[in-house]
Amino acid sequence: MPVAKEWRSADALNKPVIPVFTSPEYIPPLLASRLGIQIDVFNLEDNIKKLRTLIIKKVPKEAQAIPLQFKFPKTEAETVQTNKSTSFILPLLNFCMENGVSIKNILVTTAAGERVPDPYFDEPVSNVIAKFGSEFKIILEKTQIIANFKICIIGEEKSGKSKLLQYCVECSYDDEYIPTIGVDHWVKSFNHQSPEKDFEITLIFWDLGGSFDQFDTVKMDLFNETDGIFIVGDLTNKESFAQIESYWLPNIQKNLNMEVPIILLANKCDLEADIKKTVVGRLAKKLGIEKVFFTSAKTGENVDEAFKSIIPILIGKELKIL
Repeated sequence: MPVAKEWRSADALNKPVIPVFTSPEYIPPLLASRLGIQIDVFNLEDNIKKLRTLIIKKVPKEAQAIPLQFKFPKTEAETVQTNKSTSFILPLLNFCMENGVSIKNILVTTAAGERVPDPYFDEPVSNVIAKFGSEFKIILEKTQIIANFKICIIGEEKSGKSKLLQYCVECSYDDEYIPTIGVDHWVKSFNHQSPEKDFEITLIFWDLGGSFDQFDTVKMDLFNETDGIFIVGDLTNKESFAQIESYWLPNIQKNLNMEVPIILLANKCDLEADIKKTVVGRLAKKLGIEKVFFTSAKTGENVDEAFKSIIPILIGKELKIL
């Protein structure tokens, strides 16, 4: 009896070409070769290889690589080979990275100037070229500016400096108190938009432990080339604000040889306060601090807004542009 299943390849007219048998026990009545290929019913693996060869000969494999041409004003046109099923955004993103351009700041058009809508970026390359052709122009819509800034964060022990940075960078909070010994570092990148420019700003936070008993030369070296400072006070401990007035701010102003933006963070606003907000506001005004934020590292209240607030100041002051 023949086996229950036979695999067959078909030619263009859908006629059987070669039977591939699933069991060596079944010997077909005809052992003659078909189309010049000798079939050995006792060697299934070899039959399958021969069948595959025949199919490839009769139906050539379709080319998977498709050439795309990208033209950017600063460079010569570049041809990129990509797979037809790949999302269009992948070769485009690679091209942008090679040319140091943010994909968020570009406009993609056809060779004739027709815009390629953003939804097509997620389509397979084959779909995109069927609609728009294979040649594209990359136009820079905004000027992208990338800058890094060093930011120091200071204040009394247990005021919540590290917890604020933890929430800002990791969006998390835990109750365990671990004192910062010396200096810790946190990094957070922000995107800042203006009508004509796109800023990628990275703030490198220097979290200074609150155990500094005096500002000696070594400790003040940590403030070298500081672009901005956050001073943290603890709303549950009014003495921490007295220390800002009598110790932290006077020593900073005395030892820094340049003016830098200083922002006051009145932290732990989710807890019962030991000092009134109006008093904090008057203190900030007295000390010449223009920006005050009432924050909570536990709930996240005003944390992102506070740290982002320094970016426009840095852009205007350090980069001289808005």
